[in-house]
Amino acid sequence: AHLLELLEALQQDIEAVLRTVEPAGLLHLRQVQTFEETGLSILIHVVEHFSYHVGQVTYYVKIRKDMDMAYYGNIPLD
Repeated sequence: AHLLELLEALQQDIEAVLRTVEPAGLLHLRQVQTFEETGLSILIHVVEHFSYHVGQVTYYVKIRKDMDMAYYGNIPLD
């Protein structure tokens, strides 16, 4: 439950930041560690990184609890 609360808080923080992003900022080059990246490439990297960790948590929970995560809940997928 605590992890879910943290993820929900993180989602709110992300949405607040994304509301401030100007389209031109996505093309602006920024220095990240030893790399020069556009705002868009940084955004894609962060989404990929977050997705990777969500996958790790999902795998762990499914193995330990033997449960369906129901990410798509009541959404018909056919």
